[in-house]
Amino acid sequence: MIFRPNNIEQEILDELNEADLTKHLKNYCLFLDSLINLNETLTESKLKIPLWQIYSETLTIKFILHSNSLYQLFLAHPLRSQQMKKDLRFLDISSILVLSRTLLENFLTHWHIYINPISIEEQEFRFNVWVYSSLIDRKKNRGIRRILTEELRLREEKEIQEYEYKLINSKFLKELTPKQQNQLLKKGNTRLFKDWRTIIDECEFADAKTWKEHYGYLSGFTHSEGISAAKIRFNYNNNPDEVNNEAILCCYMIKMLMAKFIMELVSKYKIIEIKFNTFPLEIREAIKIYSIIASNKKV
Repeated sequence: MIFRPNNIEQEILDELNEADLTKHLKNYCLFLDSLINLNETLTESKLKIPLWQIYSETLTIKFILHSNSLYQLFLAHPLRSQQMKKDLRFLDISSILVLSRTLLENFLTHWHIYINPISIEEQEFRFNVWVYSSLIDRKKNRGIRRILTEELRLREEKEIQEYEYKLINSKFLKELTPKQQNQLLKKGNTRLFKDWRTIIDECEFADAKTWKEHYGYLSGFTHSEGISAAKIRFNYNNNPDEVNNEAILCCYMIKMLMAKFIMELVSKYKIIEIKFNTFPLEIREAIKIYSIIASNKKV
């Protein structure tokens, strides 16, 4: 049987082979706009959910804001020099790569807390660990402590005690080793002793190995490894095609994350599913196809 793609599938196949970055931004904008729309639908519904679940929406907003900032970078806005009286226009690939890693970590955090755990109780436990660990880190930061008012310091101390109580009385804490329990309560550990690559394995990606390799590559730019300096030194002047191709790869991967994010929200909230089904067919199908590419499963 010969596979004959429909019009929407053919358009996406053509897009994947497109060497012009601007052509890749069409679906990027549609997916981002759809995610904004769906998140606003959830907000306006005033759905009564526990406080810990509200932070799912907060992570969604964070993902939206970063995605919008990345879009601005894709547009190659000029670097203006008042003294030279000219604009220097180029793709800031280093910032594109750094922000792409931030978006991937944002997605993985949301998945780790709100999608991967089957039970509501375990989701709440992971949320409590996430917040508790962040408060512990904040408490250890002397610079932040100096600028907090006494009232805020006392409030945070109380919050730490409240979250610690929740963790101590959770059955999921007892599933950790005694050493891990002790470390978690003393120092915190936002991802429950999992590194990002382990969470990637849990995210049902079609090709987790490629995502882990890409994450490692992106990390080199976040941490200012030698490769990041070399790329700035050589690529901007000598190899603009490589810069363009890397930007296209990031655009493509973030579109997969957006589509996967959207379809998880659709499956999680009935009100979002209803809203999603009012979108034009071509948008819904494009999102589904990208989600299938990312996850290699039907949606």
